[in-house]
Amino acid sequence: MLTLVVRMNLILPFPKSSRDYALGTVVRSQRHLLLGQRAGLPDPLQLAHGRACEAQARLLLAGAEGVLIAVSTPLVGWMIDRLGSVDDVLVMVGLVFILGLGCFALGQALNVLAQRLAHTRSALTWQRLRLTGSSFPKVSVAADR
Repeated sequence: MLTLVVRMNLILPFPKSSRDYALGTVVRSQRHLLLGQRAGLPDPLQLAHGRACEAQARLLLAGAEGVLIAVSTPLVGWMIDRLGSVDDVLVMVGLVFILGLGCFALGQALNVLAQRLAHTRSALTWQRLRLTGSSFPKVSVAADR
């Protein structure tokens, strides 16, 4: 199911879910809408590049999904045998998920803080350069005293 979104005075289809996002379907609907609005068709080379990128992404995701299933299935089975209960394993997986999410949020916050600090330092350096003509601090020499 595609919903319509207005972009640059053109009505273009916008996918509602990943199931609806097939490049061929989107291209056909865009061509239909663009022809009705007397706009030009997309470049075939650009469309071929989009199809190639989509195929590469699907291949990468399928491989990653296979590796994840191959690793996690024996690990979860071993944890159930070790802990003796599926409930304990589910609680542990939930706690690990929450811990990982918290670490990710902390990392993102530190990254934003580091970027703001770098921006502030850069702004101060440029201000010092503009005011003094040099980015180096003034050094007092014995001959100046």
